[in-house]
Amino acid sequence: MPQPFTTTVVGSLPKPAWLYQQRPLAGPGTDHHGSGAELERSAVDQLALEFEAPDLEPALLEICPSKTVMFGCVDNAKDTVESPEAIAGRLLRAARHHDPEKLQAAPDCGLVPLGTELARAKLHALVAGARLARERL
Repeated sequence: MPQPFTTTVVGSLPKPAWLYQQRPLAGPGTDHHGSGAELERSAVDQLALEFEAPDLEPALLEICPSKTVMFGCVDNAKDTVESPEAIAGRLLRAARHHDPEKLQAAPDCGLVPLGTELARAKLHALVAGARLARERL
């Protein structure tokens, strides 16, 4: 039976300087900023993480394998709508580093600042991109 009242943490992982260096982004001993290990050990069930705007590598998902992740793949700070194809590609790259059944397509953050028309267009693209990714898995 599903557990009621899932615990979710919403936030951003920092884009650390080591991301620009020539060494592995994820795997044993590569969580150089430490927050992933803390999140993995926590009692939190789900993480809502921004990946699109900060342009983080999906390989960072490897630091929290037990968690369900709301994977931010729509930027709420841009007034352009991402293509479903681009969203699907981002989700499929994430699925190489995290169990796809524990990935949920999501905007980076709330879309309220964008206005109704643009927010709806971004959500339609998100749904279409997630559908494409599911079909390609």
